[in-house]
Amino acid sequence: MAVDALDAGASGILTYNSEMSDLRVAARRVMNGDNYVQPDMAMDIFAKLRQAEAKRKEAERLRLTARESQVVRHLMQGMTNGQISVELNISEKTVKHYVGSLKDKFGAANRLEVVLEAQRLGV
Repeated sequence: MAVDALDAGASGILTYNSEMSDLRVAARRVMNGDNYVQPDMAMDIFAKLRQAEAKRKEAERLRLTARESQVVRHLMQGMTNGQISVELNISEKTVKHYVGSLKDKFGAANRLEVVLEAQRLGV
């Protein structure tokens, strides 16, 4: 949640159990144009940022082609190969080729694992 707040533009983050002195320090820093994160929250924020960066790098490493990305999006919608072929105006055999390529790239045994891995990576 704290990372989401920072991404949304928050300049300071405190918890409900913060002391009044923490609130004063945070208010002064934010009013001076700085940011403030309560120290006990900082480690959690850094951990979440590291996780997000690791996912981004892993997704980047996959280097999906534009067509593979389209096929993944349709798989995530639960479409069959036949439905995907109609939607993308390609043959069903070509869809099967892309699904196989995606299984290889994701290290997946089946379509469901492709979808689960794509969701995990935020592809």
